[in-house]
Amino acid sequence: MKVILVLLCLAIAGRELYLAFDRRRRAGAPEIADIRTQLTALKGTRDELERFRSAQRERLERLTAQIGPLLIVRTPRELLCGVLPLAELRLPETAGLLDDPSRAAARLRRLPAARLLDAS
Repeated sequence: MKVILVLLCLAIAGRELYLAFDRRRRAGAPEIADIRTQLTALKGTRDELERFRSAQRERLERLTAQIGPLLIVRTPRELLCGVLPLAELRLPETAGLLDDPSRAAARLRRLPAARLLDAS
């Protein structure tokens, strides 16, 4: 994205220099105005992309994944992995753990040490 913006800026600068030294030619002014409008639109797109990236970073700080009895939880302060008892897998509360990383981390902390790994 940065490379495209740099190349576009160089193209605009070159075009403006060309027009500045070629006084006879005035037809390029509308083209330059159009390019400037497009650059303004690209800047808005870049800001939107940054907002999207920051939202994704926030989401990545709080994740829960489950593969069979293995439950992995990522919160801003810790990374926990634990193996839930098989009898617990059928309980409706266990399915709700995937939606709430804080609750899932609290559940994993209650597991015996042999079933829990704190990879923080």
